[in-house]
Amino acid sequence: MQKKMIRFLNSIGLSEDIELFDMDFSFVSMNPYDKKQVDMAIEKRTPWNYELLDKFISALNNVSYPYTIRFSYELAPSKEDLMDLFNSYFLSHFYAKPSFTINFDESTSSILLCFSSEQEKENHKSFLKDFSSLLKFLNYSFSIKEIVNNNVTPPLNEKNTQQLEDDNEAKLEENKSTQLSIQEQIQSDREKSKQSGEAELLKEMERNLALMKEQRNSKRVWSIGDYHPYDSIDDLFRAPLSNVDFVGTVFEAESKLSKNGKMRASLSIFDANNAINIRAFEGKRISSEDITWFGNKSLWTRVRVRGALDTDKFTGQRIVVAHYLDKLPPEELRKDNAEEKRVELHLHTTMSNMDAVCTMDKYCAVAKNMGMDAIAVTDHGVVQAFPSAQAAGKKYDMKIIYGSELYMFDLKQKYIFNPAPIPLKKARYCVFDTETTGLSSRYDRIIEFGGILVENGQIVGRLNQYINPEMHIPEESSKVNHITDEMVKDKPTIKEVLPKILEFFGDTILVAHNATFDVGFINAALERVGMPPIKNPIIDTIPISHYLFPEAARHTEGAMLKNLGLRVYNEEEAHEAVYDATALNEGWQEIILRLDKEHPGITHEDLDSLAITMPLDSEKDAPDYEKRKLNFSSFIRHLRPYHCIVLAKNQQGMKDLYKIITQGH
Repeated sequence: MQKKMIRFLNSIGLSEDIELFDMDFSFVSMNPYDKKQVDMAIEKRTPWNYELLDKFISALNNVSYPYTIRFSYELAPSKEDLMDLFNSYFLSHFYAKPSFTINFDESTSSILLCFSSEQEKENHKSFLKDFSSLLKFLNYSFSIKEIVNNNVTPPLNEKNTQQLEDDNEAKLEENKSTQLSIQEQIQSDREKSKQSGEAELLKEMERNLALMKEQRNSKRVWSIGDYHPYDSIDDLFRAPLSNVDFVGTVFEAESKLSKNGKMRASLSIFDANNAINIRAFEGKRISSEDITWFGNKSLWTRVRVRGALDTDKFTGQRIVVAHYLDKLPPEELRKDNAEEKRVELHLHTTMSNMDAVCTMDKYCAVAKNMGMDAIAVTDHGVVQAFPSAQAAGKKYDMKIIYGSELYMFDLKQKYIFNPAPIPLKKARYCVFDTETTGLSSRYDRIIEFGGILVENGQIVGRLNQYINPEMHIPEESSKVNHITDEMVKDKPTIKEVLPKILEFFGDTILVAHNATFDVGFINAALERVGMPPIKNPIIDTIPISHYLFPEAARHTEGAMLKNLGLRVYNEEEAHEAVYDATALNEGWQEIILRLDKEHPGITHEDLDSLAITMPLDSEKDAPDYEKRKLNFSSFIRHLRPYHCIVLAKNQQGMKDLYKIITQGH
């Protein structure tokens, strides 16, 4: 599950068992016509379970802004999913099973409701309207059809069928003229009774099968012995349902009295690779005292678990039913055999949200064992761990260096590199893009170059070249740029292509979206072959997008072009170098017009002076004061920060650090 989805679920009050929601954002954007509205597209792997759906819909009441949601499903909802949803939804509203007949019309993908009267249909009108709205909200491609059949009667059983036959035969003696119709009726009733009986028999068979599986599984789960050892908890999720033996550390525990009067404990255990839930029950092998201890005092205790793998009936997740729980001593702490011991200056505790799982006490214990004399605490933008750090320092006789990892950003954006006094309207440009094997210019390589030459707003040249990176293209990269090893294996290497690229650049101004990335890769390639870096004037359109649209949350190439009012970017064709370069040129030509209108005769080097500043209090009477203030606030909010570690040298430094963090918050 994406971090973005986890944050969203947490923000609306869903923090427990969120992995059950098995969904991710495929698209999130501000509505182009209503900037206050957020449009979300969510892809869910499996159809909705009603209990989970009810939680999600209730939590959506906590969303404080206008929004739209459109669902799609990796596994398409089936008619069984629809029927389960309908029955659960009906039960939650009326606390009873439906009195009408429910079937599924395969030809129209509809749920078919057969009412015994118009009044019964009218009684359920409001409910069915709500359920139809729910199907529309979920993007389920099903409909509802309603019919009224006044002849609907309860299914006949064998006894009343025989009675009906007797009655009909008596009437047959009284009125020979109706013999044929009565015989047909008898035959029809027999067929109905037979079908009803077969359906009941099938249900009974299914119940017996489910009971058999449950009994056999219960016998397996409680069978002692033959424990297969596993070195990693991660392996348990791929193992067959069997008895297992493994070791882990408890990070969550509770115990309670069950309905049968015996104690039970629920533990969550982890190792370096994964985590799993454990169920332990009071019995001959695990006493009530053990259950109570594990439920209340076992946090961070290493435990050997011997038990049976099983599947939780409610969550569908794999669990272990414990037969034996054995306490183990803590793992031996790491040692540092270097003569000169290191000092850790970058450390996050549990006070760094979703970024660490250890406390300062544990860190200091390990650091002391490794021979360190000092250790720093540098949580993300907070100082809440300082008291516990101070206590741990005294406990382990270690010097604590107090600091923080701050979120920093430059008010002055880096719009250009290699400034030149060339008017933007008269310049020749090379608008280009690269595709790479990854994000690191040191370890990854260029696999495609695409560029266009532009003069007086017209495209006068193109270069599109696949490049053999002389390394494997990771699957993750191929998913983005759709370039595979097969496509580049016979192409020239970067050493062969670089002279052609430099000749193509000539003396033009280079334009790229995220130029630090693209130019960085080209300069790294030049360095590897012993050539000097690029000297051309360079323009990066990402910071220019921030300048032009400070209120925008996204500044991807597609988002920037949309903000410019251009519909030239197709996400399906994106990440093809020459396509991206051509689309970017459309945006760049529009940007030139806007910048030159705002700053007549603006040159390449003039771009370096563009800035969005906070208006001074002395300018409050200016007509554009509020707009400039709002633009600055939006600009700051949407900048992407970088991280900077600061350490306090003395008490004055501590005081200054507190002030910085207080003002920052």
